[in-house]
Amino acid sequence: MSVRMRTFAVSAVLLVLSACTGAGTPVPDGEDTSSSSSSAVSSVLQEEASSSSSSLDGGALSASGASAAVRVIDITAKDWEFSPSAITLKKGEKVAFRITAIQGHHGFLVPELGLNTDIPEGQTVTTEFPTDRAGTFQFRCSVPCGEGHMDMTGTIVIQE
Repeated sequence: MSVRMRTFAVSAVLLVLSACTGAGTPVPDGEDTSSSSSSAVSSVLQEEASSSSSSLDGGALSASGASAAVRVIDITAKDWEFSPSAITLKKGEKVAFRITAIQGHHGFLVPELGLNTDIPEGQTVTTEFPTDRAGTFQFRCSVPCGEGHMDMTGTIVIQE
């Protein structure tokens, strides 16, 4: 099944479940659904997209009505690098990665944390990042993207 079909199918299921339960928000087309997202992250990101009352302050996204600030980190993926390629986080902080493939089709894989996100060219995918344990974690592109694919790596440090 193609990525686009899978995304559509998951979006349709989430839309139906959302309508039936009255909770949650539908997932926009092209947004990653491969990892779970907390309702706090979803509401903050939706607030960011639909309201000018959101503000970006020191890397933390604050929205009126949100229970806690979510730090949104913008990452770009292009042939053959992630930028930034080194990210430092604090254990327990709420973090979302907003990854944009500005050149080529890429993936964002953190094997030790079970995170693998597909990022089609020209699209932006937002995914919650777990910070429940300290350590140094390597990430890399999980979609073969050409001659420099093996060099498309980075490091995430989660500090106590």
